[in-house]
Amino acid sequence: MADRGDRLQRDAVRDVQPGERSARRVPLGVGRHDPIELDGRYAASPPGGIGDVRRQQRARTLGRLHRHQPRPAGRSVPRDLEPVRGVVRPMAAVHQYGHRQLGSSPTGILSRHEALGSVRVHPARRSRRRGDRVASSAAARRVHPPGGCGGLHDPAAGSAFDPQDRTDRPRGDERIGGAGVPDADPAAPEPWKATGRWDLYGDTLFRLKDRHEREMLLGPTQEEVVTQLVAVDLPSYRDLPVNLYQIEWKYRDEFRPRFGLLRGREFLMKDAYTFDRDEEGMARSYDTMLQAYRRVFDRCGLSYIVVEAEPGQIGGGVNHEFMARADVGEDLFVECVNGDYLADWKAATPRPPEPASVDGSAPLEKVHTPDAATIDAVSKLLGVPPERTLKTMLFDAGGGTVAVLLPGDREVEEAKLERVMFPTPVRRFEDADFAARGYAKGYVGPQGLSEDVTILADPSVRGESDWVTGANETDHHVTGANVGRDFRVDRYEDLVALRDGDRCPNDGGELRVGRSIVVGHIYQLGTRYSAPLEATFVDEDGSERLYQMGSHGIGISRILAAAVEQFHDDAGLRLPRSLAPFEIVVILANRDDERVVAEAERVYRELLEAGVDAAIDDREATAGVKFADADLVGYPVQVVIGKRGVQAGTADLKVRATGERSQAPLAEAASGAVDLLATAP
Repeated sequence: MADRGDRLQRDAVRDVQPGERSARRVPLGVGRHDPIELDGRYAASPPGGIGDVRRQQRARTLGRLHRHQPRPAGRSVPRDLEPVRGVVRPMAAVHQYGHRQLGSSPTGILSRHEALGSVRVHPARRSRRRGDRVASSAAARRVHPPGGCGGLHDPAAGSAFDPQDRTDRPRGDERIGGAGVPDADPAAPEPWKATGRWDLYGDTLFRLKDRHEREMLLGPTQEEVVTQLVAVDLPSYRDLPVNLYQIEWKYRDEFRPRFGLLRGREFLMKDAYTFDRDEEGMARSYDTMLQAYRRVFDRCGLSYIVVEAEPGQIGGGVNHEFMARADVGEDLFVECVNGDYLADWKAATPRPPEPASVDGSAPLEKVHTPDAATIDAVSKLLGVPPERTLKTMLFDAGGGTVAVLLPGDREVEEAKLERVMFPTPVRRFEDADFAARGYAKGYVGPQGLSEDVTILADPSVRGESDWVTGANETDHHVTGANVGRDFRVDRYEDLVALRDGDRCPNDGGELRVGRSIVVGHIYQLGTRYSAPLEATFVDEDGSERLYQMGSHGIGISRILAAAVEQFHDDAGLRLPRSLAPFEIVVILANRDDERVVAEAERVYRELLEAGVDAAIDDREATAGVKFADADLVGYPVQVVIGKRGVQAGTADLKVRATGERSQAPLAEAASGAVDLLATAP
């Protein structure tokens, strides 16, 4: 123990101070590879079932737990990579443990390295207190400013003490490189205030205070935390690109949670954060993640689409959503009937209507419109169609006023406005705002608005003239209002909410609205977080540059919700093998018969030896209850061993997705079930 303490003291480390970044030209503690050459088998599938969900078997029953887990034949598994419990399904992660380079193909070399490095401390400043040594070690990183919540981010400890972390390793085709980092909750608010998201999230953010009345939060995402970690520990261009991921529970104080998994206050997310030297590298990382996530959802068997989307509160520029079609979904998308346009409903840009044949020569006249504070009322009173009226919507933007102009028959898509005004938070005017700022609600018009009011207009306003709009006086409107002559527009932005029947911006075809569940969302963030957090690295020429960041999330909880919607019938779930809790279930129809029990356990053992993820239902329940539960849970293949079958030397087989039933000789029940599994949807 004394020796270990001496080593800790000699290797004491500390956090990097901002002023030291420019002097640190060589990455410290990152990329120290200890390669392990693997034979051909493990080159395609990392040890212990990390790369192949079939190699690591879960021996489990519904009635009792079997703990034997046969080790695959071949080379021994490195101790630090040996799984400690069962396989996690493909949605769990998409990174192969240890690979550094984004987009690299499997090489047969498994590299172990630290995701974060360390900095030496002068001997005079070393501390012998164990707490100080831990706090300054390479594993622990202070992610909160002094006086904050006093938390430490400890990636190494997270991996060492969380058994799940050793099996939540990426596998299959999605090996794209990355290192896992655990969550950092609760977190201090200072980074969130620096990026503007402390106010932007509003009541959706879980906020709490400790006994000292210091503010903290539970993070809905971790961009701020990860950016700080990278800025401290990866200060050189030689460290880039880097991809850090986590599979953690996230929190949002949703106003109206729905359907448990669909929208909850606590949900499981797989998030990856990429950091690059320049925008070109960020785009390459983005494309790598896009293709990897496509493969994940393909393997899950989901019917999904990839659409252009709104960045929302996370921010950034280019972004796409992965939307699983579902009738109960609350996320809308639009698609052209001709198949050449797809977009999130909030991001969709319809083709502007053809301008009306109005010459714009009508004079501006004020007319009396008593009790006509709505578009419908003024249209009926003056005999003009709603689309010829100009709606002026007022919003508060960080204490200032923003006026949005659009035709009277359209509505504002507030998500688009939030993107335009980002990071300034915006909200629609309430009655108190109209009174406090001197506006006549229902009669507001753009003419005469003061210079401190920002006036935005949808492009559909640009080519029109002779508008009917509010006169900024109760019970009065004006006619003949024209852009430029009577009122100004500071800039034009796409701000209208799409509706069924709008025209496609590509070919003019009809746009249709559908429902979905968003199961993934990826972003090109650029310097959205590195700039306010002053996260820089030293480039090859010695200059300091901001990291170019990407954020890429998969909603693991939502994948299950989408699967339930897409794969079910009246009896229960019809899950594909990639999502089912087990691939094959062996059902004992008569548990009191020793021959039935013996044959069922033999079939079960043969399935395990064949590498199948199998379960055995040996509960003290009736056969009917077991059959119903098997259909409800959604095992892809069912093997029924009963008294009559044993006497006849047969076993009953069923494919859950199709309902197909067959019989197999009892001695060949396991192989017959495996053959059915290979052809099951």
